[in-house]
Amino acid sequence: MENHILHIIHVVRARQLQAANLICLLLAFVALKKRRNIDDDVEVEDSMSSLPEQSSNAKKIRSKKRKRKLEQQDKELYSKLINCIDSVANAIREGNKILERVFRREYTGGEIYKELELMGLELHEIPKAINYLADNQAKARALFSCPLRIRMDMLKYMMGAADSAYAVMRMGAQHVN
Repeated sequence: MENHILHIIHVVRARQLQAANLICLLLAFVALKKRRNIDDDVEVEDSMSSLPEQSSNAKKIRSKKRKRKLEQQDKELYSKLINCIDSVANAIREGNKILERVFRREYTGGEIYKELELMGLELHEIPKAINYLADNQAKARALFSCPLRIRMDMLKYMMGAADSAYAVMRMGAQHVN
């Protein structure tokens, strides 16, 4: 039983299961433990209900066979339980990925302004940066996930690349005219 507990703890740590899933895992563990207790009770009853004229060797052989069979059933149940836990953990991971894509963080203009102010942008630079980041939420998420000390360089690089693309587009439009 100790190995089962240690393995369950390892699975929980490795999979970083959420609280609800941990409850399901614990319920499965309790069910496994109850099953063992019931099987132990059956073994005791069976050995007591034997006819007195049977030899003790026959009882021991039957008890060993029954115990071996119960151990095999426990191993099968345990492996099924672990497979189920892994399936639930995989489903949770996939669900979390989907939720992250659906509910991406959107920065408001006020939040962007506060972050830009923390970066030390000049007052006249802030409006252009706000417009750029509000239009490019993915870039805003990337920028604000960086350490504060490199954000200014990141913003200049992002906006410089955007300015270059805009300049190329304008030049292409001028050549067409």
